[in-house]
Amino acid sequence: MGQFPRTRITLHGTSDPTTENSDCELAEKRANRVKDYLVTIWGVEEKRIKITKSSRKCAPESPTTSASEEGYEENRRVEIDSDDDELLAPMLRTRYIEITDVIPQSIEADVAGSTRQNITSWKISGDYNRKKFFGESGTSSLRNVKHTFTDEHSRIMQNGEISTLEVQYSLTDGNGLSDEQTIDVPIQRDTIRQAVERLSLMHFEVLKDKLNRSARAAIKKFVQDLDDEATISVVGYTDNLGEQDLNNRLATNRASAVAEYITSIKRNATITRNEGVGSTRFPPGISAHSLPESRFLSRTVQIEILRNWQEEK
Repeated sequence: MGQFPRTRITLHGTSDPTTENSDCELAEKRANRVKDYLVTIWGVEEKRIKITKSSRKCAPESPTTSASEEGYEENRRVEIDSDDDELLAPMLRTRYIEITDVIPQSIEADVAGSTRQNITSWKISGDYNRKKFFGESGTSSLRNVKHTFTDEHSRIMQNGEISTLEVQYSLTDGNGLSDEQTIDVPIQRDTIRQAVERLSLMHFEVLKDKLNRSARAAIKKFVQDLDDEATISVVGYTDNLGEQDLNNRLATNRASAVAEYITSIKRNATITRNEGVGSTRFPPGISAHSLPESRFLSRTVQIEILRNWQEEK
């Protein structure tokens, strides 16, 4: 609200119908506590905060029906609403992936064409920018030597001073004569990196899979600059309340609703994953369902866009 000084919010307190008899006085007290916090701690003007009051039942419009202490906790809350989509818009997160693959993933020294007679020892080594990648030697007959690059080798070649892979091969015969050959293998760096942008949608009502206005606005903004090469992953999650089969279906339906809306506004969008996992897995950033906050954050659909970005030269 500090960033958007003209915005206003509405607070709606609720109480649990089972353990609190949908007590409206208690619900209003909860809303006032939130208002006091925003005013005294964050300096939000009182006139920008409205509290809805009711003398009738003050249970949530879509209460959690789970008959457990965790379910009762879910209904003791304060809901925050605003006409301004920007104010309650979900946070976007971006992380960059460093490519560590080497193509080809291995190099092989083929001794075909080399003499095999009277050879008493041989040695092969590979160095990149004065760092030893591999080395092998033997006193038996010649044989092919294959080396597979590790992730550490890939990082060394991808970063720092560019060089060639220097492969040295030496032979010694029974007369003590030696010969050595060095081959410089050119290394071409791939300057493409990948960026993963993530949007976490938490706009669904309890046991509902319909997208509301705020959710559609957030998705539309998120995919507005989608390029042809980008791919999209859509995964639905739930909390651990309720039956697992129901949670899985709910998560799947929510993910499908998001995927269908994306393709309705971006017909050429490439959605590589559309899946609901329920509570069998935690969404990113969540490690347990023990608190109301973590359960709330688990009722989400995670949308990820994988893009390529070009490193500046």
